[in-house]
Amino acid sequence: MNFQMYIHRNSTNTFIRLEGMLCTAAATALARAIHGHAGGTRSFFISTDGVTGCGDGACKVFHDELRRRLIVPSSLYFKGDRAVELAPDGGRVLVARKRGESGSAAAESRSASHARCARPGCTGQCATCPRCRAGAKPVH
Repeated sequence: MNFQMYIHRNSTNTFIRLEGMLCTAAATALARAIHGHAGGTRSFFISTDGVTGCGDGACKVFHDELRRRLIVPSSLYFKGDRAVELAPDGGRVLVARKRGESGSAAAESRSASHARCARPGCTGQCATCPRCRAGAKPVH
């Protein structure tokens, strides 16, 4: 398994930096680590910048393991290139503000990326995807 997790914890939050290929065994280990640090942790901040790829079924295994271990998805904050792909339904995706980007442009960028699923070419409008529908704007 070519995968590593670096975990840092303060009094209320746990920070996890992921590196390498996320396979099903690594996905299970990540869910186990989150569960193991859940006591006394308000939020988990998971950086996916170092993830080089996700193996077949790894994201599904990760989501299933989180559900099985009763991890509250709203306590999970994902950032980085694979954030949307790894975040479970109810998890949060953080989008960094680009230099020179105004607050309203960053908010627009944040809501747009949060609404998108991991499907290639997704524009945030997939009719059958709960993640896309949650970000859909009402039509008047």
